[in-house]
Amino acid sequence: NKNFESVYHNATDYIASLQSAKADELMQTDAFILYKDRMIDYLRDFIRDLQKFSSAIEEHLKHLDKRLSESVIAKIEEYELDIPRLDRVLQPEELKEEIKSRWDNLSRWFLGFDGDESEAYRLLSATNEIIRKITRFAARLAENRSRSLNRKQDYLKLAKFFADCKDENACHKLSAAVFGAFNTRHLAGEFERETESINSGVWEEKPVEFIIKPKIRNYSDGTATDVIPDQSQAKVQKLKEYMKVLQEEQAIMDSLIKSNKIVLADLPEVEPFVRTTLLRWIGKAIWNGKRTSKTDDGRIYRVCLPKSDERIWLRCTDGNINMPAFIIEFQDLVI
Repeated sequence: NKNFESVYHNATDYIASLQSAKADELMQTDAFILYKDRMIDYLRDFIRDLQKFSSAIEEHLKHLDKRLSESVIAKIEEYELDIPRLDRVLQPEELKEEIKSRWDNLSRWFLGFDGDESEAYRLLSATNEIIRKITRFAARLAENRSRSLNRKQDYLKLAKFFADCKDENACHKLSAAVFGAFNTRHLAGEFERETESINSGVWEEKPVEFIIKPKIRNYSDGTATDVIPDQSQAKVQKLKEYMKVLQEEQAIMDSLIKSNKIVLADLPEVEPFVRTTLLRWIGKAIWNGKRTSKTDDGRIYRVCLPKSDERIWLRCTDGNINMPAFIIEFQDLVI
């Protein structure tokens, strides 16, 4: 029984090694062709012996008398019990179950169990599949080798056939016989045809050129380099307009200063830029902690907080804002 188990495990291990990814990789190398025939012969001999002996064993097991098998198991049990042992005391019931289990495993390996395929049949199928795989890999390697051969003489012979054709129609027939039908392309576009006849062939039409653009995401048509126009006059004009606006805004802000201070509670309705400027001045002064800062033209001012948390509505042409009644005092300024 131990010899049978050893043969079974060796066979399954060998089959598993041939089905591994490493074996597939080795089968795709050119050196594999040298060993292909020997390996296939070895596997076929294994299949032949397996079919021969497994079929005979299967027939014997199918027609074996149950009483005979029980008698053999009893004889084996008696033989095992008669052997003196120092390391183990055999119990008759346990020994009988062990021997019977081995016998059942042997029977199931050849006959199967409960309608399932036998292990012998599975091993046979796996070996056949490996032979087919080896044959496929060998054929693929041979095909790759044939592709790399120089076919210069074949092409020269084919070119001579085309050169010997009497007319263009004969060339078309030869092309159809040699190359078969080409992959057709249907091109649609706005181009003029000389005739709308459905019987007109492609070779009778005049050639038409199509500009094909690459199908890539970042492709763009080449743009011609243009001369950069001189914008100096426009820049000067824009600068003048900008300075004029600044002067007008500065004049409006200066008009709001009374006695070196701007009292927000006394302001009339103002423009949006006035509100923005006042809020910027107040924010800069309060942020530095000293409540003092400088305007864009360098004037120093101080923001005075309102008494008793007094609040006012600063009226503006685009809306009103509720805020503390700040007073902005300027230093050394006389208006």
